[in-house]
Amino acid sequence: AKRDSSEAFYFLCDHYDEWKEKPFFQSAIDNLREMECFPAEGDTENWHSASTLYAPYRAEAFRSQASILDFRNTTRLKTELLEELDITINPETKLVIGHLQYCMKTGVSPHVSTYQVLNERAQRSDPLISELAGSRCIYVERQKTFVRPNQLYWIPQQLGRYAFTIPGNFEAFKPLFTAIGVKNAPEGRDYIDILLDIISEHFEYLKAITGSDRSIYDACLRGISAAIEREEINASDIQR
Repeated sequence: AKRDSSEAFYFLCDHYDEWKEKPFFQSAIDNLREMECFPAEGDTENWHSASTLYAPYRAEAFRSQASILDFRNTTRLKTELLEELDITINPETKLVIGHLQYCMKTGVSPHVSTYQVLNERAQRSDPLISELAGSRCIYVERQKTFVRPNQLYWIPQQLGRYAFTIPGNFEAFKPLFTAIGVKNAPEGRDYIDILLDIISEHFEYLKAITGSDRSIYDACLRGISAAIEREEINASDIQR
């Protein structure tokens, strides 16, 4: 039934420009708008009304957060027809952020579309983007893990496995990463965060801080000291 309904809908899309001004077609659209007759991804039991669904364009960016129209041949879909039916074309920023947070929670690598959409929203100065600052929201493929914005830098750092250089495939996302706190080099607060990362990792297993980790630990202390001299760190940072 889902396959047959998709072919019927694609046929309407194919003829949309030809029929869109004709009364019979507008009447049909009005009927479709009111009926629960559309399939949603992952739901094999129910039909849905158009206004409750999102278009499948770049659905990988928000899939866990919304009901998505299960007509996946996007080359045959007609955006104008979807809009007339009140199917949502562009997901709200909060849905994309929610999907990224879902990936963070479950440890799943987010699709590149997630960062692409958020980057576009950052270019438009969407205030919701700032919600990601400080969280482990950037997936580093080589490490198979999420890291904080202050663990990634545009310029290589001597902080071993506690800080990384932005991968080349992320260069295009500079507006997003800049908006959530990625910088050229660590500041005082960043050194504190990395220092605490080292301490928590070693304290949990009662391990001494030695070798390269000790060198990074000392580098963080020097960075913190220099930031204090420049009056870049406040009392609450020192208390941490």
